[in-house]
Amino acid sequence: MVEAYKAALAAGMTDAEFWRSTPYLTRLFVEAAAERERRAYGRVMFAAWYAGAFFRVRRMPPLRKVMRPFEGRGAPARRMSPEEMLAIVEGWNAANGGRDLRKAAPAPVGDRAN
Repeated sequence: MVEAYKAALAAGMTDAEFWRSTPYLTRLFVEAAAERERRAYGRVMFAAWYAGAFFRVRRMPPLRKVMRPFEGRGAPARRMSPEEMLAIVEGWNAANGGRDLRKAAPAPVGDRAN
């Protein structure tokens, strides 16, 4: 009980919230706080990586160009043709060890059970 209480307080839960919550809700709160921390760490590492990458470039790209993917206003997605979609699916199938059932021999007609 003491460990759960410490974890809840470290995750930002108040004393009153802890005592009103069920163990299940307390665990969800602690897990959500841990996920927020993981995401925040990922953002910081991403920023550090970008800073390092920008340090190595000879000429900085415009900030507007760098931020475009994060604003959801990137270049509009090009529609794929049916042939391109089929090629991608065939590649996934082959990469995962699948068979192309279009090329398989058909089942014998006389062996069907009714």
